[in-house]
Amino acid sequence: MPGSTRVNSPASLTTSATSTRPKATTENDESYMDALRLQFEHRVVKSISDCQKNKGSFEELYSKLANMKQLPRGVVSGAEQAIDAPVNSIVVFLNRLTRNTQKKSIELWKEYLDKNFASLKDSIVTQEAEGNQEMMEDDEEETADDEKAEGIQEMMEDDEDETADDEKAEDSAGYSIC
Repeated sequence: MPGSTRVNSPASLTTSATSTRPKATTENDESYMDALRLQFEHRVVKSISDCQKNKGSFEELYSKLANMKQLPRGVVSGAEQAIDAPVNSIVVFLNRLTRNTQKKSIELWKEYLDKNFASLKDSIVTQEAEGNQEMMEDDEEETADDEKAEGIQEMMEDDEDETADDEKAEDSAGYSIC
């Protein structure tokens, strides 16, 4: 229209900081991190158990695990499967975490090892020792049970022999020896 000017819309009361897209963090971030920690624990426990069975050195195992250059194969996919997360959702979470904190994902693994390796090792060694003690006690109980069973079996056989002798005596009662 001739003679009219266009007026800009009034200024917004929101700042640019509040009007930007919300950060991509979700409630799932906690569950993703928990799932990763559970996978870390699973891997460390398995490694410690294998090391103990093979009579290996725990110090060498720790240094081997701490000097890894990337997360152990299958940790991320195992974490996703454990919580039924969509494929690559934890990968996206780790990428976002890495970008925002400048912390590599392998550092999460190393921090977990630093905090938990000793306690996991101690608990596994204790469990193995208790398991061996229980196995020894079970063996002793089984031996005692076996001895009781053998005694009962012998008693039953003796009873069967007596019963058979009694039956023979009854069968031969009507007959006389010539």
